[in-house]
Amino acid sequence: GRGVGAQPFRFAARRALELGAETLEWASEPGAVGFYEKMGGRHVRDDVSHSFGHRLPVMSLALSSLHGRSTPSG
Repeated sequence: GRGVGAQPFRFAARRALELGAETLEWASEPGAVGFYEKMGGRHVRDDVSHSFGHRLPVMSLALSSLHGRSTPSG
């Protein structure tokens, strides 16, 4: 609740936007989906981990939603 996890996420989103990316997409641990949704991400599909064989939610963030905002969800 202190923003420690949000700081690297916001940095990555800003940097990707600066580099011209339109979308971020990443695999998430199932328990982290709520955090990423608070950061503006949305669940787009599930993948199966080849290493562990369990479901991994894939999250996405449209970086166009950040124009005019300094950071995701803030």
